[in-house]
Amino acid sequence: MSDCGGCNDKPGPSQAAIDRILSKIPTSVHAGVSLKNLGFTLPPDDGLVRLYPRPKFHEDGSIEYTNGGGAPPPEINGYKRDAHNPRLFHPIWPECVMRMQGTKMDRKTGAIDVVMVCNHPEVKDHFMKNVPADACVGCPSRKAQQNSPAQPRG
Repeated sequence: MSDCGGCNDKPGPSQAAIDRILSKIPTSVHAGVSLKNLGFTLPPDDGLVRLYPRPKFHEDGSIEYTNGGGAPPPEINGYKRDAHNPRLFHPIWPECVMRMQGTKMDRKTGAIDVVMVCNHPEVKDHFMKNVPADACVGCPSRKAQQNSPAQPRG
């Protein structure tokens, strides 16, 4: 074990400093841009033919299965099925830079689901737990961040 010279004794950044940093991050960084990258969290394609082929992840964060026969795919956590295309899902996740995201795939059917984990230590009920989108919508920490005045760029 190495000695860090007292680095653990230094206080971390204040919540105000964290809020200033978060307020400068463009909305697109935490909304659709990060959701479009969910496809990278799927397991590698093993070449097996499944009921639901690997979906496409669009720029806006929506997820679309290719048109095929059979029943529409199951619901996806934090996504709303399109009214006109039952294989297209639109994200309803609110913006949050404190959330970890990933996907899981049913190995038999190929259907995917989205897994989000709250990584905000001040939200005790959800910290380090899988959360549904409605938990993030009502998050008091996120609401406080939205209500704080934007800081001028320095």
